Amino acid sequence: MEHTSDSLININNKPEGSYSFLIDNIKTLLIVLVVFNHLIAFQLVKYDQVASFIRYGVTLFHMPAFIFVSGYLSKREHSVLHNMKTLLVPYVISYFIVWSCFRFFNGNEEFRILIPIGGTWYFLVLFIYRITCGGISKIRWCIPVTILVGLLAGTQTDFSIFLTMSRAIVYYPFFLAGYFWTSPQTQKLRQSKWKWCLLIIGLLFFFLISWYFMKHGLTVNILKQDRCYSKAGLSNLKGIVLRSLMYMGAFSLTFSIMAFMSDKKTPFSYLGKNSVSIYFFHYPLLFVSNRLGFLSQPLTLNWAAHILITILTVLLTGSAPVNRAFKAIMNKVTAIVFCE
Repeated sequence: MEHTSDSLININNKPEGSYSFLIDNIKTLLIVLVVFNHLIAFQLVKYDQVASFIRYGVTLFHMPAFIFVSGYLSKREHSVLHNMKTLLVPYVISYFIVWSCFRFFNGNEEFRILIPIGGTWYFLVLFIYRITCGGISKIRWCIPVTILVGLLAGTQTDFSIFLTMSRAIVYYPFFLAGYFWTSPQTQKLRQSKWKWCLLIIGLLFFFLISWYFMKHGLTVNILKQDRCYSKAGLSNLKGIVLRSLMYMGAFSLTFSIMAFMSDKKTPFSYLGKNSVSIYFFHYPLLFVSNRLGFLSQPLTLNWAAHILITILTVLLTGSAPVNRAFKAIMNKVTAIVFCE
């Protein structure tokens, strides 16, 4: 059986309507932002304020937008077993790879598989959404309700990095919004004259939130939504206000991308289809490169080098051979672990 890690991953779950490259192109853009954001976090942000500014802005929306797309592609229901094969297996393997890298270079990294590390959290969060969405989506006004829960969750220390519960709760509205989103709504949005206002609003949030965080020296972890307000150094009131602004900014930018992204095939559309292999392999590759000193050399501590490294990383990990290798590994592991 062919392995089909979906959502980030492939468009076999595409909702109603004829095939469009819109989702592939959106995933291509977002996975490039994921790689770039992880890359600049290793060294460049230490030396370049513009990099720090951009990191704040990208962190504001790139994973919420990815989760929106994941919800959009999750309309077809699958069994728990299917989701275990396509999401938990990649999570466990990616965790082991990243943990091994941390252990080799750091020497004292504990093996705590229930606390995701190095970007592995996405697979676990998506698994949680997939197995709970059938019930949660039946709640009246479920999107406003989950936004309210996301705001209040930050006041509770129980919701933290364990099982990535903080992110799972805070990002749930984006998954539900994508889950309920339809192709006719996409067309209506793309044809609306108000889409330019939406884009301006989204860009204002991007720049104002980045400016505010830099001015006050706030940690980017606040925008990652992986901890309660107090552990991020915020009062509950300030945390709720900032998270509310995050919701507004991330939704504005997500819908702006939906409105303006090309729906035509491009030379890079295939990277959207192969985005799971990029997501799976890029972080350990960049982490090892950094620990070996490649990213801290004068030759690489500049924008041109980081853009080039981002492009090469995406093209390598999103290439057909790497994507086939990823699928082969997942198929082999699932065949060993599960009875068919």
